[in-house]
Amino acid sequence: MQVRSLFVLTVTLTLGILASAAQAADSIILRPDFRKITDRTVTSFDPDGVKLDDGTVLAWDKIQKATLGPPRQASFDELLNKLEKPLGRLDVGLKAGDYQGLLESAEELYPIYQERNSRTAYLVFQSLMWGRLAHGQRAQAVAPYLRCYNYLMLHPDEKNLLPGRRTLQFDPKTGLCSDLPPVWFSAEEAKAALPEVVAAVQQMKANRPDGVYLYYASLLTSAGDAAQADRFLKAVRGPFPISLQLRTIVQAQAEAISGKRGVSLGALEGSVDSMLPETRPLGLYWLGIAKLSSDDPKIQRQGVLQLLYLPALYGEQYPELAAASLYAGMTTLAEMKDLNSSLALRREIQKTYPQTWHAQQLKRDAAKPDAP
Repeated sequence: MQVRSLFVLTVTLTLGILASAAQAADSIILRPDFRKITDRTVTSFDPDGVKLDDGTVLAWDKIQKATLGPPRQASFDELLNKLEKPLGRLDVGLKAGDYQGLLESAEELYPIYQERNSRTAYLVFQSLMWGRLAHGQRAQAVAPYLRCYNYLMLHPDEKNLLPGRRTLQFDPKTGLCSDLPPVWFSAEEAKAALPEVVAAVQQMKANRPDGVYLYYASLLTSAGDAAQADRFLKAVRGPFPISLQLRTIVQAQAEAISGKRGVSLGALEGSVDSMLPETRPLGLYWLGIAKLSSDDPKIQRQGVLQLLYLPALYGEQYPELAAASLYAGMTTLAEMKDLNSSLALRREIQKTYPQTWHAQQLKRDAAKPDAP
């Protein structure tokens, strides 16, 4: 009986020692100071981070290396090798304000994180949005923006989410972002962006303010599906004036693009002078664009002049809209054989708005085989 008791005690102690050794086997070396964690156990890990037994979650780009129990080491190393470097590049880029440099790593990580809900996922979404904007990919920036918005609404009390000084400028009530006014300059890009936007909207569930429907409807309109856009515009019901005014503008956009003047352009024309400072420039832009499609050269010139007011009055605050106005005027004047004026507007885009979508479009135009 004593032998049996001694055997049981020995086995129990051995298992306890082995368990303690297994727990102590977790060793993590952190970046950038090579500080070592040896008194904590890794309880779980996934793309969102490495969770320790005290509740701490370590980001992958903060880990130099780790030694875990044998069953977990291979899968841990696989994730570390996949995530540590691109996440580290995002951290460095955000701190330096190098938003163009964010794009490659953010695109690499986005498929991994797009359905996730964590601080690391938010860092990827925000980097992708700003990276796409910095490369002139405005329509493609909508989906990651909506994912950013959704995360921030689900975690309103979280602070210091990003390295660097920049923070997302948006209205929590409407879901509109000042960096991303709902105007798009390419039907092909708008159409290509739609599936990704749909996926982001579906993930939002209850967090669907007016801005979601305005972004989606304006993309549909730019892609040539005004009928479908009108269905989503009916979901915009306010009570915020900026949402209602943008609904009027997007409805008028469809007529401006088609060249068929109707009640929506008339409604915009009658209300644009009383619009908010945030919406009036966009209203003026579409009214100017509508006049360019007229068969009357006099009305076309009126449209050009109206568009040229935009860079003069709003160029600093809305550079994309200013460059778009100059580009539309440049194209129209070239068609009217006013080549000197057209060239002057081209130079203004290149000089004053070199980072905009239309400045990049000028480069694409120049690269075409049949370019003059």
